[in-house]
Amino acid sequence: MNEIALHVNGVLHLLTVDPRTSLLDLLRERLGLTGSKKGCDHGQCGACTVLIDGRRPNACLALAVAYDGMTMGLGMALMEQTVVDAAQGGFVRRDLAQYHIATCADVQDVDAVWLEETDPHLNPMGAKGIGEIGITGTAAAIGNAVYHATGRRVRDLPITPAKLLTS
Repeated sequence: MNEIALHVNGVLHLLTVDPRTSLLDLLRERLGLTGSKKGCDHGQCGACTVLIDGRRPNACLALAVAYDGMTMGLGMALMEQTVVDAAQGGFVRRDLAQYHIATCADVQDVDAVWLEETDPHLNPMGAKGIGEIGITGTAAAIGNAVYHATGRRVRDLPITPAKLLTS
């Protein structure tokens, strides 16, 4: 179980949530918010769409707690950047010595727990990527934390000191 703080319609909710709980189930069953509907359970019909920070994810596919890909999301938010030479169209950084990827050394105090999970509704094979789903939630959370700490919203990743000074 994970403890989360969730702001919904201006109200703070402190909840203990099973990490396998979908955002749709959390909203409907735990908070009684039934505006989003269970439709196809595959994210194709749009009945489960919710509005989160200007985005419209399918709540039947999103987890209420993001835990997969946390380190990759940190790298995405703060470190990884592909720089392209505008004149030549090639990549400026061509090796990992110049392109920093987050590793365990960058994130030392994380208690990672592997949760057995079966999700037959995600796709026809029931397969789930270990990082692709969780990476965006982590990057968004870091972006929001930077905004709340500095009052400046950076919408182009990675978030760097130079971008904070010019935003």
